[in-house]
Amino acid sequence: TYTALIQTNAEMLGRAHACISRRQGRVLSEEWAEGTGLITIHCRLPVIQAFGLAQELCNKTSGVAIPQLIFGGYDLMVGGGDPLLPNNPVGQQVEAVRARKGLFVERKLVEHAEKQRTLKK
Repeated sequence: TYTALIQTNAEMLGRAHACISRRQGRVLSEEWAEGTGLITIHCRLPVIQAFGLAQELCNKTSGVAIPQLIFGGYDLMVGGGDPLLPNNPVGQQVEAVRARKGLFVERKLVEHAEKQRTLKK
């Protein structure tokens, strides 16, 4: 996971929190800097969700929020069970990484098919 330090002002605090929660982040603390009006948000993000965070924060907050990502260690991914099942979040993230890197991703062409019936004359 990454430990993210995001500096923003009070007006854009809600938008910064929305970006963090959309990316499955957990806010650890907030610090208000006296006299400057800046708020520093300390949060943890999964590494896979941290890609593109700076661009999204810049777009959502009109360039007010400034993120800094620091490697924070390893955590277990939530979603136990078989990662090959289609609704498992771990398997979905592995497939997304494989697709992004151009590696082979096994996908079914027909997911919800029914048996075809033939008409008798």
